Amino acid sequence: MKLQVESPADTIIIIKRPGGNWCNDYLDGKNPGIVGEWLQGTYQIWVGFYEKGKYIPYKLKITEVK
Repeated sequence: MKLQVESPADTIIIIKRPGGNWCNDYLDGKNPGIVGEWLQGTYQIWVGFYEKGKYIPYKLKITEVK
């Protein structure tokens, strides 16, 4: 599966997952993402920005990778 952030700003993603944590800054341009094998369980997803105190719109895109 692939999880990717789409945003006009420079973002970072942190995912707390079963078996450890993932962190990514650049997958596609300034948009972070994670591609890999996802274990069954609960995931916590945090999206951060480099501009303190400012709201930046973003979308989480989840797709199946074959």
